Amino acid sequence: MNILKVSLLVLSLSVVLGGWYYLEGAAPVMTGYTSKWICSAKFLGGRKVDEIKTNDIDNMIPFSWLQKIRVEGHRVTSKFLLWESSAEYRPGIGCSIDIGTSTLPKSYQNSWNYDRTQSWPDGDQVHLNKDVQKIITDHINHPGPINTGCEARAIVIVHKGRIVGEKYADGFHQNSVLAAWSVTKSLLNTMVGILSYQNKMDIKDTNIVPEWNDNRNNITLDQLLRMSSGLDFEEVYAERKDATQMLFKEYSTGQFAANKTLKYEPDTEWYYSSGTSNIISRYIFQKVGGTFKKNMDFLHRELFSKLHMKSSYTEPDPSGTIVGSSFWWSTARDLARFGLLYANDGIWKGERILPEGWVKYTATPTAGATKGNYGAHWWLNSKPQEWFQDLPSDMYYASGFRGQIVAVFPSSDLVVVRMGHDLTKDVYYLEKLINGVIEALK
Repeated sequence: MNILKVSLLVLSLSVVLGGWYYLEGAAPVMTGYTSKWICSAKFLGGRKVDEIKTNDIDNMIPFSWLQKIRVEGHRVTSKFLLWESSAEYRPGIGCSIDIGTSTLPKSYQNSWNYDRTQSWPDGDQVHLNKDVQKIITDHINHPGPINTGCEARAIVIVHKGRIVGEKYADGFHQNSVLAAWSVTKSLLNTMVGILSYQNKMDIKDTNIVPEWNDNRNNITLDQLLRMSSGLDFEEVYAERKDATQMLFKEYSTGQFAANKTLKYEPDTEWYYSSGTSNIISRYIFQKVGGTFKKNMDFLHRELFSKLHMKSSYTEPDPSGTIVGSSFWWSTARDLARFGLLYANDGIWKGERILPEGWVKYTATPTAGATKGNYGAHWWLNSKPQEWFQDLPSDMYYASGFRGQIVAVFPSSDLVVVRMGHDLTKDVYYLEKLINGVIEALK
């Protein structure tokens, strides 16, 4: 009997300690994600808290029904049992999780505007193609197999430089600001390209991180852009894993990633890494002046204002550096302008914004990448295609979590933007959408 009691006691203690260990790792990520997401979706996206929690959190975060959400002014707090996280909205900036002492200003004001009465992309006026509208409406209504959690929220189709198709799910519209997730990585490519054109940066740059005093100094900017740095970063979204730790528990996302040691020699292994992107973002931050304001001024002056991307927000971590892996919030129309810049070989209204040959460099397969389907912070559909086997092989695209995509098709003079909240990935329905659009425009 005593042995049985001891065994039961040990078992009970193991369960309690195991549960505590799990919660210690998982709860700060759960509350961090919830507070940050609700903050951004409410203040940038203009949505109501209850609707956000029902449609975006409850199907994503375990035990979400136990979380208590509190909104006080511009701060959103999520509490789960003993753990609590909060995120603060700053006008013109977006939301950042409260970690440490933030150096962020209370707001950011950009001083530019544009004439919205002009035809898109100069303004907001569009003329839609009825055949294309029918196809994209069908995708909004049937974005994937029934009961698989696929949800399309916004679709914009650009053909020969003009919007020919545009459709939104109920509750969303052309001014809805949505999460682009890892499409943000492709924006970093743009920022590097602009700085390269200005001779302030080069893909051959080394000594990317001031704190590196070992052979990591030999890692080039090109290797970081191509996810071939060899750094030991774990792209896993779970408790006590690098990706979630970096995004929801760290003061500086770039510093956290830069602290990783080498696992492989650079250029010998390809591994998709959000940490790599935040190292690049920190490098850009330092190159443009080392302050949040100078970083934002650069981005708005050199890109957003020129493309009339008025509804784009690149949210920073508490240190003031853009979370270049993940936290770009934008309208679908602004993402379409972004895609059009690449479709035009980096030229906008006659002005070269990206260096000549930059788009070709971006869409050149990275040695070692799975089936050669990755370029320089953009995905490729080059043969043999890994994902989109029924789409043109000249397609290259920016891709984000939960079904975000900005796809460029040079052979069709086409840009496709699709934003959603997919719980599963279904390639067939996206291929059906894009092939239908291509056929309708012939």
